[in-house]
Amino acid sequence: MNLESIYTFTPGWLVDVGLQMTVVMGVAGGVVMMLGRRMAAARRHFILASVLMLIPVVMGCSFVAPVWRMPWSEKAGVREGGAMEGSGALTTTKVDYSGGRPRLASVVTVALPKDEARASWVWTVLWLTGMGAGAVVLGFSAWSLRRLRVGARTVVDPTMQRCFDEEAEGLGLSLPKACLRMSAGCAVPMTWGIFTKTVLLPEAAADWEEGRLRLVLRHELGHIARGDVLTTLLTTVAALLLWFHPLVWVVLRACGRAREQACDDVALERSGQSAEDFAEELLAAVAGLGGGGGASRARPWMPLALAMAMAVSANAKAMRLRLTNLVQAGRGRCGYSLMQKMTMVVPMLGVVFVLAGLSACRKTETKAGAAATNEVPRQILVRSRFVSIPKDSPVLAEMGLVLDEKQPPGLQSLGLLTEEKTKELLHKLSEQKGVELMSAPSVTTRSGAKATVEVAREFIYPTEFDPPKQATQKEPVIPTTPTAFEMKKVGVKMEVVPTLEEGGNLFLEVTPEATSFEGFMDYGAPITHEGKVVSENKIQQPIFYTMKTTASFVMKPGQSVVFGGLGSPDATPLTSRMPKTKDLMFFIIEADVVEAGKEVAKTNVTADVRVADAAVTVVGQVKRQGVYAFKPGMTVGDLVKEAQGLSERADATKVELRRGPKHAARATVLDLPNGNGKVLEAGDVVTVPEK
Repeated sequence: MNLESIYTFTPGWLVDVGLQMTVVMGVAGGVVMMLGRRMAAARRHFILASVLMLIPVVMGCSFVAPVWRMPWSEKAGVREGGAMEGSGALTTTKVDYSGGRPRLASVVTVALPKDEARASWVWTVLWLTGMGAGAVVLGFSAWSLRRLRVGARTVVDPTMQRCFDEEAEGLGLSLPKACLRMSAGCAVPMTWGIFTKTVLLPEAAADWEEGRLRLVLRHELGHIARGDVLTTLLTTVAALLLWFHPLVWVVLRACGRAREQACDDVALERSGQSAEDFAEELLAAVAGLGGGGGASRARPWMPLALAMAMAVSANAKAMRLRLTNLVQAGRGRCGYSLMQKMTMVVPMLGVVFVLAGLSACRKTETKAGAAATNEVPRQILVRSRFVSIPKDSPVLAEMGLVLDEKQPPGLQSLGLLTEEKTKELLHKLSEQKGVELMSAPSVTTRSGAKATVEVAREFIYPTEFDPPKQATQKEPVIPTTPTAFEMKKVGVKMEVVPTLEEGGNLFLEVTPEATSFEGFMDYGAPITHEGKVVSENKIQQPIFYTMKTTASFVMKPGQSVVFGGLGSPDATPLTSRMPKTKDLMFFIIEADVVEAGKEVAKTNVTADVRVADAAVTVVGQVKRQGVYAFKPGMTVGDLVKEAQGLSERADATKVELRRGPKHAARATVLDLPNGNGKVLEAGDVVTVPEK
């Protein structure tokens, strides 16, 4: 796994572990809260400490446990139109400015899904920095305790040593005399050490009564008997692995309180006193430890210290909880037996192993993908052809591509074509008069990524107007004036999500869309003065027609999906001035699997729709600008008819004909109507000027 993979994997993995541990800590916290009054402090401490030590277990199991995802859809953001929120995108725009005017803008967008967006290395470094800071604090705590032990002296007082030996023997401990030490730099009793155990008392302990001394020694030796030193170290290190999770620190603090209360229970059982008398003695002992102002010096970096100080709960609230724990009646004071602990831990590990496979955010890698890490990645090439075909074309019936006239107007899915059938269809269309290849963009994307191919013109039109104005009768009338505009993309658009399945088939989700400009509708009325029209006051609003559908297919590489629909309705109630297009709009979408980094060879050239080799173009004031198939004998008048005639703003007296290569085209002005009979050649461009 390289650095980029680590940066991508780590943030999602940490979020998943955080979610998993939230569930575990929530369940454990609920159990402790429900049984808190009846549960012994030692048992609470065992549950809370076990939960914290499950953090590294969950982290390790997440790499080997079977992965299962949350039930929400991963592709919810892909199915919606437009680019995905929070996704990366690669956009390429090409505009042809030949002839001094922009003719067509092709926009190809490949959108990366959210789960593949490149993660910043900052999160990984931040997590490692937090753990490193915690490790430094632990190291400083260990160094401070070592210095404190070296500067302390061994207790030689026979009474203190006798009390220490008796209390240690009563708890089943065999400790050397050097374990009990005293220091002037210590204001509170402290216990630490995994291998070299140390019980450190302040110098004031030499003046304590034997009862107070034994109470303190029972409490500190209780930490050693229970193994609290090692448990505290393990829970603290585990908390550092998930240091950014606030609930981890809540549980760690609760675990520390339960640990102190458990040692109070141990001291109470050894004392033989009543709970009330022991609580009073404990309160007096803790109160006597608070003076001298040396507590801060004796507790270096205590939030993460490796030592346990008896006065760690000396604040009022914590002390009240400790005393309440002591005097509460009907509550057990014994911890779990070894068998009971095993009975709880083994099922807990099984549940955690299953839970560790939960993946909501991290990037997962399948076994097949891991085996193919060193292989050249495979991508999917999507070729699209947007074709306009006359409605009466016999090619459609011959190929079995017949629209269902019973369905409402719009795009219809006409099924799949094999590679051979696709070549045959394109060859026949290339010989059909009136066929127009609007565009043939292609895009290469990875499996599961959404590609958006858009070939459109930006149609800008007014939406808000100021009413007509005339300051005085002698001044001219200012007609309705546009004040706000909107943009509509007119052309074709295709959104496709190809997914390579295990068997080699392609699962293709495709959403083709075609938007055409049908004409203008005039909402204005002429302005008259004294019976004369002083302004036509036209308020023309465009009429658009959109066809869109969504379908999914399972296909073999090299096959094509075909969609078709009527370019616009045969009739419309809006206005009689709207053109009635009867051409069919076809989307031919082919998908194939290619190797990344290899140049895709251009194939199927002779069988494709040969518009670029034999085409003529008409632009300007016609109802349908574009590129049209050229046939021998085609005239200027034929081309204008193909473009559905002249628009209302056209100069019907002349046209401009450009012939020859783009860089050296010759412009010729033809007078109409005589110029309608001018025979065209392939590549000619006819411009109809505005009057």
